[in-house]
Amino acid sequence: MAEVKVAIITIQYPPTIGGLQRHIKGIVSLAESLDYNTTVITTEPNPTMEVEGELDNNVIQLPAIVWFKDAPIINPVKLYMVLKDISPKIVHVVYPFPISLDIACVYAWLHKKKLVCTYIDDITVGFPLNKIYEKTLWKICKYVIDSISVSSQEYGKNATGLKDWRKRFYVIPPPVFDEFNLSLSDKYNAKKKLKLEGYDRVMLFVGGLRKKLTYKRLDLLLRAWAEFNKDEKSNSIFVVIGGGELLDYYKKMASDLGLTQKNTIFKGYVPRETLIDYYLAADVFVLPSVGTNEGFGIAAVEAMFYGNAVIASDIPGIRGAVKREEKTHVSLVPPLNWKKIVDELKYWFSKDLREYALENHEYVKKFFNKERIKKELKKLYED
Repeated sequence: MAEVKVAIITIQYPPTIGGLQRHIKGIVSLAESLDYNTTVITTEPNPTMEVEGELDNNVIQLPAIVWFKDAPIINPVKLYMVLKDISPKIVHVVYPFPISLDIACVYAWLHKKKLVCTYIDDITVGFPLNKIYEKTLWKICKYVIDSISVSSQEYGKNATGLKDWRKRFYVIPPPVFDEFNLSLSDKYNAKKKLKLEGYDRVMLFVGGLRKKLTYKRLDLLLRAWAEFNKDEKSNSIFVVIGGGELLDYYKKMASDLGLTQKNTIFKGYVPRETLIDYYLAADVFVLPSVGTNEGFGIAAVEAMFYGNAVIASDIPGIRGAVKREEKTHVSLVPPLNWKKIVDELKYWFSKDLREYALENHEYVKKFFNKERIKKELKKLYED
């Protein structure tokens, strides 16, 4: 096949860290393994975000004119000229990316290029005119877009911005899970390395502690954990991984709820290698997100991959990721129902989780292996 150029336009990309960045980086890697010539167009990092590693050679960073919280507006003329210089056969836009998405649509329409879109989440946070945008510009863009990928059929059917999409969805979950065979000794060794082996159970939350990410509802989880510790006298620990401007706010909340360093630890941002150790050391992972911003919930699936039982909100993005078959050791709870989280903590903490750890690991390998995702990406680009 002759070399095909693909321009991938995304709001964020490594070396900034986060689920979105890992998702798109995984797609770029798979596209390159299929012999596509990829160029990533993104913004310079938001100064408030954590950075890990170096910028890849195929990435063009454009400065943001202004930031609406985490949503950057970049110079539309510059973006158009960069696309013109690259002259890609396929323009691949990650939604949401206000203004930049629209420029990509104009470029693809004028130059008769294929336009595909990865739909990450609904615009419900961080963009002041989101309702007007979705009813005008986004609606027009959908006439130009040739195909859309989503992390799961479940999410595609329920996302607010996709209600009127009549074509098929290409299911491309984040291709981020490496070759790894879990053993129970891996989990014990991680507990020992992190000095957590003395606890009966380790509960884990992973997520940015930023204003834009309050939909992950760590506040509800802290309330549930405080209630659990009133009734249960178990020797257990809750580890919170994630940095951001709300870190001190959540620490104070934990203190006000009566939680102490004996049962609750805030680790802030940790590098990737250390994060994997915490996934391995944990027994139960909890993600109480609300709404349709959680288009997949990478952290919940990663927790399963590294041998955790999972308690998560029963919302489309998470449900479509962790419940593709009934035989998973996952509890889905109604959003905002922190009392139900307490009940599920009591249930899972009473179990021997060793067998469940290996079965959840196998579930992730079955449904999210890269070869399976690569075939769908090829269809997205070539159908």
